[in-house]
Amino acid sequence: MVDARPLFGHGVRTSSQYTHKYGADEEGLVILSTHLQLVADSGLVADLIFLGGSFYCGARTYNRTNRIHQGIARRSQHRSHTRPETG
Repeated sequence: MVDARPLFGHGVRTSSQYTHKYGADEEGLVILSTHLQLVADSGLVADLIFLGGSFYCGARTYNRTNRIHQGIARRSQHRSHTRPETG
């Protein structure tokens, strides 16, 4: 399906109409992979946008989680240095 229309695909939510033509056993079957469904429906342009957005969101989440973890570690170190000794 991607070979026939590689850049912009067959149109959003229309791949089930074309799967039988491209080798599916029955007409109307859907593609079970989100990634392949996106490429068949909307083409490689939309796929690159999807992958770029996914990478961006993953990197942003990693950075935020890392900053939160570092902040918690700094606060716990700061508290241990500022506690008055009891004894």
